Amino acid sequence: MSLEQFMRCWDQTHVTWIKNNFTGFDISFMDNVINKQHKAFTVIEELLKGKETRLEDGISFKDKDGTERFDCRVKWWQPNARRKLHGDIMMECPAEIYDKPPNPQ
Repeated sequence: MSLEQFMRCWDQTHVTWIKNNFTGFDISFMDNVINKQHKAFTVIEELLKGKETRLEDGISFKDKDGTERFDCRVKWWQPNARRKLHGDIMMECPAEIYDKPPNPQ
């Protein structure tokens, strides 16, 4: 298995950060990975789980544990040509916007 196949979301900026900053799984690195304020947290979180995007105002959903969420993970593997509706773009997309196109920014 290649590194590209292992990663949930291939982001070259994050991969470059890892190459330049990762020296091993020592205490310092692990402390940084669990610190939401540290770049290491974002890099590892997004490479392993994928990026998230904010839902439109007033839209949320309950996750499997019943926690209300205002962000969804992006289907990063979806080709741009197939990103027409919210359901094409977001995992766990709320039903009320699933079949609607995203608002232009």
